[in-house]
Amino acid sequence: MMYSMIDEAARTGRLWLNCAQLAQDANSVVAMRLWGQVGTWTVPRGEGTQMVREKQTAFAAAILAAGYAAMDGQSSTGVADAALAPLTETARDNRARLARMGPRVWPLEAAQNPTMTE
Repeated sequence: MMYSMIDEAARTGRLWLNCAQLAQDANSVVAMRLWGQVGTWTVPRGEGTQMVREKQTAFAAAILAAGYAAMDGQSSTGVADAALAPLTETARDNRARLARMGPRVWPLEAAQNPTMTE
């Protein structure tokens, strides 16, 4: 009995850590995409379309994972953790991809002469 309570407490702690990591990754992705819209971060041309398309796929995968975990008889934290996994993976992949692109750096001549275009 006591060991099962300890195991459940450990699963709950991991769930909260996964939630915190998802929040951090999602926040970073939103920031980099916003910086990309104002021209200070390098983003691919189809980033706006990808933002919408990836959410549909990730949330569908999360719903299926949660359903399978519930049918498998997992605890509520197990179901929540299964639902978070596809969302966390998508956010982590996006953060890594956008971070690799880095800030947009203009040529020095353009910074000195604002009327010059790239």
